[in-house]
Amino acid sequence: MRGRPLEFGSTVRRDETWHPILAAREGPPWTFTMVNPQGKDYGLITMRRDSRDYMVQNRIGILLGYTRTLLDAVDLIHRHYVLAHAPRGPVNGK
Repeated sequence: MRGRPLEFGSTVRRDETWHPILAAREGPPWTFTMVNPQGKDYGLITMRRDSRDYMVQNRIGILLGYTRTLLDAVDLIHRHYVLAHAPRGPVNGK
């Protein structure tokens, strides 16, 4: 379905039209802030000048890792954001 125009009346799943990179907003050059649907920041991505890597931090500044591409950085921080909303504890409450 990707790459083709949508026809009138067709149904599309959200994961076919939305990607976490759409939540990234560039502020100062090479600095991206991840914004949730409520408009609050949930992550920071900064390109390092010395190695051309992206440094990925959550909203309170904890380093999550380094990536080579912006797509990987966005994916990493979005996965952490989604996992933060999952219930804690063992599987099935056992």
